[in-house]
Amino acid sequence: MSAGGTLNASRYCGGDFVNGAMWQKPFVMKCKLSDLARRICQLKNQLFPPVSYVSVIDMVEKLKAITNGTLMGSTEVATVVSVLEAVAEFANTFAGNTMLITSMFEVIDNLLAVNQEALIESQALSNSSSRILGIVSDIAATLNITHASSHVVKSYTYFAVSIQETNFEGIGGQTLSINLTDFSESNVTVYNITLETEGNIVSSTGSVTLPRSIFNSSSIKRITNAVYLTDSLFLRHKSKYFNVSSVVISTSILREFDAIKELESPVSLSFQLNPGIKGSFPQCVFWEQSLNSGYGEWSNDNCDTSYDSVTQAIKCFCNHLTSFAVIQDVSPTESSTEVNVYYLDSVSCIGIIISIICLIITVVFYLYNKDLRLSNHCHILLNYCFALIGLYLSFITSIYARHINSFCAVSGFMLQFFFLVCLTLMLAEAIDLYINILINSNKKFFHLKVTLVSWIAPIFIVVFCFSPNYMNYISNSSNFCRAFDTPFYIGMVIPFVIVYSFIWVVFIIVIISLLMSSKIKDTVYVENFECLNFRVFTGKMLKN
Repeated sequence: MSAGGTLNASRYCGGDFVNGAMWQKPFVMKCKLSDLARRICQLKNQLFPPVSYVSVIDMVEKLKAITNGTLMGSTEVATVVSVLEAVAEFANTFAGNTMLITSMFEVIDNLLAVNQEALIESQALSNSSSRILGIVSDIAATLNITHASSHVVKSYTYFAVSIQETNFEGIGGQTLSINLTDFSESNVTVYNITLETEGNIVSSTGSVTLPRSIFNSSSIKRITNAVYLTDSLFLRHKSKYFNVSSVVISTSILREFDAIKELESPVSLSFQLNPGIKGSFPQCVFWEQSLNSGYGEWSNDNCDTSYDSVTQAIKCFCNHLTSFAVIQDVSPTESSTEVNVYYLDSVSCIGIIISIICLIITVVFYLYNKDLRLSNHCHILLNYCFALIGLYLSFITSIYARHINSFCAVSGFMLQFFFLVCLTLMLAEAIDLYINILINSNKKFFHLKVTLVSWIAPIFIVVFCFSPNYMNYISNSSNFCRAFDTPFYIGMVIPFVIVYSFIWVVFIIVIISLLMSSKIKDTVYVENFECLNFRVFTGKMLKN
């Protein structure tokens, strides 16, 4: 017992009729808690029934006072979250719960001001951040709205919640936006949150537009949105040099019995980047709680990214509802990186253009010359030229398509396809050389067959690599779109090693065969020469 008479440790006395009475292992968890954590736990003990609405309000007000401006660690954060979850269950049972939920939001706002290291540790120990997000979602769904068709906004220092409950059927889409004069502004007011019909918002710090197809259903009861000025609830084990560079917007649509998850038409979002964060490769992402063993991680699956040159905003199009933001690569780079990339892109384009011109000249020359055009080797060579032209063009496209996910994936697909076609035609060239020099036979329709195989076989490999997940062809840190991870090794590295090794084997065999053939010819020539000398010498002897 503590000095104040509060129970901190306990020990259970049990046993059976065979072994008799026996003390069990003592429970000392509360002994490890700080005084602040014990005070918070004592507040939770007040929630045991019977309990009144006034007493719950009083308890939450005390919790708000404890968490306001107090230095808290991971244990204290986890304890506060546990208390809030218990209070949230009581909030569902009270009809007029507006004051209670408002106080709960204020406690959550205090938690958002806690040191991020403590939040990371608390998330790892007790999944506290994801539980806070769940609390915000649950109590926003149960907040009592007295006036129908009204738009309720609860705004605080680090986040705001927008709740709308009306007859949504037939609405032609709507846009919720947040406007901040400065990203360093650490306070959201009701005047920062606006709700307009679809398309009326021109420019904002962040906005989410729900398509009109959503409102065709009469079962929609409530739409809730949350805007977070900090990513304190969306922290990861490893940042991997990617930081959140915008506000975080969460959207939820509640129906009679469940919430909408997947959408027929994509939801449109717009974000202004925080000028205080210097990064590159902005990418639209959403928070996926199931990733990273339940710890949570940002993901860009099923979200397309584009840039609006008019509003200078990042546009996102996603086919589901959750928490959205924009992340940027903030890895340390040299100050001249952008200039270097520009020059490298320019040099690459110039080199590729020169190569394409040379390939076109080669094709025209072969088609113009009748002898070359009718040769069997011409078929493989011309197809190889066309494949190289396709490879060069797809490479240029992949450089400038890296900011649009769908376009980037298609460019990476085509780049891998033409790369494999070129490899297959190189393999056909090696086989053709082997047949002509060593076997010395003219197989019927050989060149037509290898040409068809060279263009068709790569399709199966690329589709096999692309179909599981097209996001394997997109990377935030890459300078151009291509296959990554497993598709890169299966669809590019392994075929290259096999074909390159085979070509070297054929080359060595051909060289050895030519050397041996030359040596045999030299031996026959020497033998014939010696025989001729013998005959001449014998003839002279007979004449004498």
